[in-house]
Amino acid sequence: MTVSRLDRLKLTRGLIRLSWNRKNLYFLANKRKNDLATTGPKAIRRSVFQQQWIAKRETRAYHDADITEKQINKIIPKDLPTSGGLSISKNSDSSKINGAILMYAQLESRIDFIVFRSHFASSIWSARSLILDGHVMLNGKKFKYPSHRVKEGDVITVNPKVICTLQPPASKPEPSTSKSAPLYNFVPLPYQQPFMFIPDYLEVNYNTCSTVFLRYPTINNNTCDLPSPFPPELHALAFLHYSKRGTD
Repeated sequence: MTVSRLDRLKLTRGLIRLSWNRKNLYFLANKRKNDLATTGPKAIRRSVFQQQWIAKRETRAYHDADITEKQINKIIPKDLPTSGGLSISKNSDSSKINGAILMYAQLESRIDFIVFRSHFASSIWSARSLILDGHVMLNGKKFKYPSHRVKEGDVITVNPKVICTLQPPASKPEPSTSKSAPLYNFVPLPYQQPFMFIPDYLEVNYNTCSTVFLRYPTINNNTCDLPSPFPPELHALAFLHYSKRGTD
């Protein structure tokens, strides 16, 4: 049974999603570190399975929980390094970032993810709706498959009329600009500020409402350009859950 959007953002769930919704911002700002801690005076004692399952639940909710466990297993690489520790600890070595943070990297090439990351939609669900309704083009042609994974160099373009942060131009254009394309005004929405960043693997042109997918997320200089509200060690626990249990 499909979970509704409202259920996904329930306060009782407290899961961070790809959304500008104010509830999601509350989850992002008030996520208790102790919920995920395994060391320290306030740490909750959990078994290895519990730690891995919680890590899977948290990371999967953020990196799109709408796909099945079998689909996730297909896109997660089987040979990711997990050095740097497998528990959430303030004393963990941060000089070497854990490679398991790239476990969801393949999802970033999906058209719906690119539309959201480019700020053309206020949530991953809104991005999918725009694509299904025919407002998105891939390399100049209309494309209605949100889950399609693009190739490096592909161009995704969105109709400016449906972009939530753009205000339509005046009904009567000025004589000097009547022959040029209408200009839309950027109008920021509430609660979007924490998500207003562009990953390095996307090249966004707001004048043409288009994005070029440059490459897959990578780790460079001990930093990862894949957006995530969670530390790499939590991704490592989630990666171990999938690698050991498969499609459970």
